[in-house]
Amino acid sequence: MAKKSTTKNECAVPAMDQSWRARDDADTLRRAGEIMGDKGRVKAAKGELLKSVAAIQRVTAAPAVKPSPNPRGLGFANPKGKR
Repeated sequence: MAKKSTTKNECAVPAMDQSWRARDDADTLRRAGEIMGDKGRVKAAKGELLKSVAAIQRVTAAPAVKPSPNPRGLGFANPKGKR
């Protein structure tokens, strides 16, 4: 029988799948580190993200919104000024 994880996000994932996911996540983090260390790659990736956002906004007819920095640095907006 496969061992189950006790964490909320992985409660029903077999141990073999968790091991594969951990290796895949480690590779993803390694690649992210390589990219973040290369200013040219980061700039190019951001450009591609902006193109994707623009395409999604065209499809959804959402108004173009320039991203603003989050003063808390959490990466998420603070809805209705809640803390």
